Amino acid sequence: VLKYACSGYDEVTLYLPAKLRENTTYVLTFGKDLQTRRAGKLTTPILIIFPTGSTIDSGSITGTILPSFESTSGEINNNLFVFAYDLTNIVADTIDYAKNKPDFLVQPSTDGKFEFKALKVGHTYRVLAVQDEFRNKLYDHSVDNYGITKKDIALTSQVVTNVTIR
Repeated sequence: VLKYACSGYDEVTLYLPAKLRENTTYVLTFGKDLQTRRAGKLTTPILIIFPTGSTIDSGSITGTILPSFESTSGEINNNLFVFAYDLTNIVADTIDYAKNKPDFLVQPSTDGKFEFKALKVGHTYRVLAVQDEFRNKLYDHSVDNYGITKKDIALTSQVVTNVTIR
C-alpha cells in the first residue's frame, strides 16, 4: 500500500512500501477515483513512470474491451480494471488470479479503451479485464466477471495495438 502526505493544495509526498528492485521501470497510476478536496475527479488516470536503472522500458499494449462489460448507459463499469501478468519467468498455467495480483493494472476509459505503458519488450503478457467488485486487485470467483484475450501477447516490438478482450 502506497502511503502519502499532502502539504497544501499542490504538493504530495509519496512513501513507497518497500525497497525498489534494481533496473526496473515503475509506473505509478493515480486512477479515476482520485478526488480533490472539492470532490473533483480525474477524467483520465495520471501516470508517473520512472526507472531504478539507466533506461525506461518502452513497450506498450493498447486495446479495447468489448461491450459485455458495459452498463445499461453504454459506459464501462467503474469497477472494471485490466490486469496484465508478465509470463516471462513463470509457468503461465499456474497463475491463480484469486491469489496473485497482476504485475500491471490499468483502468479503461469509459469507451473501453486501455493502454499499458513501460512494459519490457521481449516479454510475454497475459491480459484480462476483471470487474473487480471488491477492488482488491484479485479475481473473486463467485463475484467478479472477467474477459480475456484470445491468446497471450508476446511483446516482440515496442508497440502492440488492437488487442481485444471479450
